[in-house]
Amino acid sequence: ISAVFYVFVSFLIFPLKYVMTSENTLETYFLFGRRKSRTIKIDTILEMKIEKIGQLTIRYMKDSSSQPASVVLELSDQDIKKVQHELLKRNPVISLG
Repeated sequence: ISAVFYVFVSFLIFPLKYVMTSENTLETYFLFGRRKSRTIKIDTILEMKIEKIGQLTIRYMKDSSSQPASVVLELSDQDIKKVQHELLKRNPVISLG
């Protein structure tokens, strides 16, 4: 029973996919849809860097904060390159760390 509970909770916590929209946002989708709190405006991204294999860290400015926030995207190495390319195409001022 605990294994089933663990799998169910992990589906609620871990994202299923990331989507870049035509409105220049990066949205995170979970089992029951997207979370508005995890939507990032591409224009607010300051930096992105690969700290570990399969993890792309993105630093961005939240609307209600004066300090930058960060999020880690779990992606394959090929997807990381595609996401970096697309983000740089949409916002060329992003620095690569």
